[in-house]
Amino acid sequence: MKTKESQTAKEQEIEVAGVDYSAASKDPNATWLSLGTLSKDSKGLPTLGLGHIENTGSIKIAASLLKNKPISVGFDFPFSTPKIFQAYLAQNSSPNTSQTSAQQAIQAPAKEKTQSQRYIHQISFEHLVDIADLFRTESKRLGRKEPLRLTDSLVSPKAASPLHLINPGMLKMTWQGSALLQEMQDNGYLIAPFDTGSSHCPNQKVVYETYPSAILKALKLPYQKYKGKDSQARELRAEIVEGLTKLHTVKRLNWLGLKLVIKPSLRTVALDDDNALDSLIAATGAAITSLYPERVSPHILLTSPEHRHLFEEALAEGWIYVPYPLIDKL
Repeated sequence: MKTKESQTAKEQEIEVAGVDYSAASKDPNATWLSLGTLSKDSKGLPTLGLGHIENTGSIKIAASLLKNKPISVGFDFPFSTPKIFQAYLAQNSSPNTSQTSAQQAIQAPAKEKTQSQRYIHQISFEHLVDIADLFRTESKRLGRKEPLRLTDSLVSPKAASPLHLINPGMLKMTWQGSALLQEMQDNGYLIAPFDTGSSHCPNQKVVYETYPSAILKALKLPYQKYKGKDSQARELRAEIVEGLTKLHTVKRLNWLGLKLVIKPSLRTVALDDDNALDSLIAATGAAITSLYPERVSPHILLTSPEHRHLFEEALAEGWIYVPYPLIDKL
């Protein structure tokens, strides 16, 4: 027979997930999923119990998430692009758009209505790449640097622009990921910060953009050089995992008090693969966002009359949910 206390504790549990997302064409690619349960221990201390880490690949990630139905999900990929590119894209959505109108859009982005990034996957990727290439060429001609979203410039370390050229490209992750976000929304998830609604209702499922390196730095843990197969990288991953399990003992993080519990077999998975570790960190970020939304959401911009105007920009461009006082960086 369940006691009233055990029933209450069960009701306070929420399932969280973290995803390190890849847009590589290999199947399965290096998309990893971590699942855990956020609850409180006998002393009332928030506790995240990691129960599952798996290399699902991007093709199966939506099915895995919808099967497990976590309440809070952290995705490690940029959900959207800078507002200047949104305006450019809106004016160049037709393959027949002239270069003249493209130049006009980039030179006067503030006057253009930015379009939602939710449906960017409905543009062919080839056409999107062509638009991005034209944008880069025109930006270079005008002497403009690669643009960042507001949130990219506020996090520490700074996040790369979704337009940044790497292999596979960041833009491909945003393009491919937008279809994933659409599927999540179609199945009852809010996509933060774009969707309106009560994201703090107990049973409301929400997807957040996260950034493992920024989470690690905010938690006073190594956030560089932990990726790779060399011994130094593995040693740093071991230090990170150990540090995550002791967050509740760090006095400099007395606002947090989060205890991470991870069984030995899953520790080994995280030590062996940096992508697996990033998914674990993303799950930790999802837990922190659920516990302390006031520390990570764009609503912190509203606490200062001087910076209220940035709130709408954040809603248009997207937001990286990481645990630090963003207002100090404005």
